[in-house]
Amino acid sequence: GTNINDPMLEAVKRLDQAYKEKLLPERSVSMIILLTDGDPNEGESNPTKIQKNVKNAVNDKYNVYCLGFGYDVKFSFLEKMALENSGVARRIYEDSDAPLQLQGFFDEVANPLLLDIEFQYPESAISGLTKSSYGQLYGGSEIVMAGKILDNNIELLRAEVFAQTANENLTLQTEVKVSEAENITQQQQYIFGDFTERLWAYLTIQQLLEKRISAETNEKKNVTDRILELSLKYSFVTPLTSMVVTKPEENENDTFVADKPSDDDEPLQEFQTSFGHQSKHSSRKTKVLSTRLQTLARPVHSAQQHFHSRLSPLAPPGVGGFVSSPGMAFRTQGRLQDIFVGSSIYGLVDSDPHFIISINDHSDAICFNIDGKPGAILNVVTDPSPGFVINGQLIGEKKIETNKKINTYFGKFGIGNEKAGVKVEVSTQTITVFHGEDKIIFPWSATAYLARESFSISIVKEKNLTLTMGDDATFVIVLHRVWKNHPLHRDFLGFYTLDSHRLSNRTHGLIGQFYREVNAEIYNIRPGLDQGKPDATMIVKGHKLRVTRGYQKDYRLDPQRGTNIPCWFVHYNGKGFIDGIPTDYVVTSLFDSLYS
Repeated sequence: GTNINDPMLEAVKRLDQAYKEKLLPERSVSMIILLTDGDPNEGESNPTKIQKNVKNAVNDKYNVYCLGFGYDVKFSFLEKMALENSGVARRIYEDSDAPLQLQGFFDEVANPLLLDIEFQYPESAISGLTKSSYGQLYGGSEIVMAGKILDNNIELLRAEVFAQTANENLTLQTEVKVSEAENITQQQQYIFGDFTERLWAYLTIQQLLEKRISAETNEKKNVTDRILELSLKYSFVTPLTSMVVTKPEENENDTFVADKPSDDDEPLQEFQTSFGHQSKHSSRKTKVLSTRLQTLARPVHSAQQHFHSRLSPLAPPGVGGFVSSPGMAFRTQGRLQDIFVGSSIYGLVDSDPHFIISINDHSDAICFNIDGKPGAILNVVTDPSPGFVINGQLIGEKKIETNKKINTYFGKFGIGNEKAGVKVEVSTQTITVFHGEDKIIFPWSATAYLARESFSISIVKEKNLTLTMGDDATFVIVLHRVWKNHPLHRDFLGFYTLDSHRLSNRTHGLIGQFYREVNAEIYNIRPGLDQGKPDATMIVKGHKLRVTRGYQKDYRLDPQRGTNIPCWFVHYNGKGFIDGIPTDYVVTSLFDSLYS
């Protein structure tokens, strides 16, 4: 039999006695951890009475954590009992490695750093603040808060954090100058878009779901309505909403509703997935995810700014410390932009195809074009050490006129990492990921995220994707859409390198050869053939070249108009700047290495 009521009350009694006899430090963190694999059927067996008894006995003095093993436990009962006593409930899955799951949980709560943490902001400046008071902060964890800034003209955002360490009371204060933070937000908004606003919505939904568990009937309806409102507005799948997934395969009319199962039910055996994740119980290895949430309306941006604060332990010697850093998102040119620290571009290729390479410690740039034939596949990056390769396939315009220059663009990229066992094929229609035996296909029509141990992919609907290969490298591919019935132009892609510092010194390719520092001497600047575009002499890689000052486009921030990047243009397909000639970089297939 399973008796839960009596052991829980006995645990509270023993802790009370220990404090009474001063066996425990006054500022210590005490918790009760319940492990059970069944429902209460001995002693007091009414779940509601057990929850009430435990809550009255604990009386906000201790944290209660409930671990339920397998599917024989009534998880909602455990979850409510934990939440009412400042704890959490976890299900331990018996078909997985249960000891590792237990170890992971105990590691999370083994090292409390701070007690009674409270964030405070000026009441007149903030609204919609998510949870701002916490009982504990554990080593390795963090606290994230979000809210709305009411006054768009605010100059300083002030935050105060109050907490207790093992020995003293702690107070931290910080201020962020809005104008300075706004400059940061304008640099790489293309990656996360409305991330800060969606973070606020996500945290609010999660906290409302917890509140709903213990809410009374009338309040529960109001909370449920608010959860549904936010979930549908911001396109989040929750226990109260569904995601409809269509499979454009042999049965094109088939649809699957991907509901989050109730924690008291058996897990779904047919099809349960989030964006791009292979279903555990599905017999098919390929999932084509064309996602329709019950509403696909994107958030309507209000005139309010959003901010989020993060509290993270730095774990120095002794009690430990933390940093409180309120960040803000600002309404600029009609949409919200979030804080994102800019990173230098080491090399990019976009448009027809124009290559831009940073030189002289990113203080200047060199650009060159490569004239290729439609269908040709060019190697962009090759690193033989991990078996890493990036190739791009050229496409031409819809109409090619005789005796006129053929304009080409990159219409497809192949990115392969032999060491990680992953290949990613990016076209203007879909993103296909090959990992082990899995084949996962994303459309550009949905925002999605896929994370595995060795790589992650973040897709922003109809805009760009960011691919991170572990700690080795990070790249962005920008999608360019043209008018569907345009008589001449096609959709195409741009490629940008954000980080390549872990790639080896053997890295090569049209861009890869420049991942190592490139230095150039530029002198004898003089009028050029075109007015306003001076010529100069450049010495680079042992060659003396004539170069012309001009501009190319960086489309990361604005895929339509782009941002002008001043650069020195190297003529004749980069002759003298790239190693060899352009045809040296032609490969036979999308995942072939330059050294194949």
